[in-house]
Amino acid sequence: MKYNELIDGEEMQSYFGDKYQKWAMELKSLTAKREISENDISDKSAEKKLLQTIKFSWLGFFLTLYWAAYHNSKQWLTIAIVFSSIGVIDTVFLNDQLAPILPLVLAVIYGMYGKSYLLAGKASEYSQTGAFSKPSWIRVIAALAIIIVPQAIAVYVVYEIIPYA
Repeated sequence: MKYNELIDGEEMQSYFGDKYQKWAMELKSLTAKREISENDISDKSAEKKLLQTIKFSWLGFFLTLYWAAYHNSKQWLTIAIVFSSIGVIDTVFLNDQLAPILPLVLAVIYGMYGKSYLLAGKASEYSQTGAFSKPSWIRVIAALAIIIVPQAIAVYVVYEIIPYA
C-alpha cells in the first residue's frame, strides 16, 4: 500500500471521523512535500524522509508527548524515556538548570514534527498489523507516568534524603 492510498483509505477516514477532510489535506501535503505519496508505507527510506519533514502542528506544540501518545505516533515512547532521563539527570547532577528548557524543547519537536510522526506511526501500524490502533488515554497515562514518576523519585532523593546537598 502506498502513502496516498493509506491517507485516502477507509481506515484513515474512520480514525479521524468528522475531522478527516482537514487531516487528509494536511497529511497529503506532508507526503507531497517529500515526494513520497507513491512510495510503499513499508519503505524505510520514505519513512526516514517523512520523519524529517516539518509541518507545524499546534496540537503537537501545546500537548506535546501526550498528544503523540494518544495517537500512538512514531517514537513517542522513545522520546518520553529520553526526556524523562534527561530530567532525572538534570535534577540529580545539574540542580534543575535545564528544567525550564526541557518542556519548550519537547513542544518545539512535536510542534515541528508532530504530524510527520503521526503519519509515520499510522503507516507503521498498518504495514505491520493491517489496522490502526485506536486513540488511547491509557498511553497518555503511561506517558505521564514515564515523565513524572522518575522525576518525582529524583526530586525526593536529591532534596529529601540529602537535604543539605
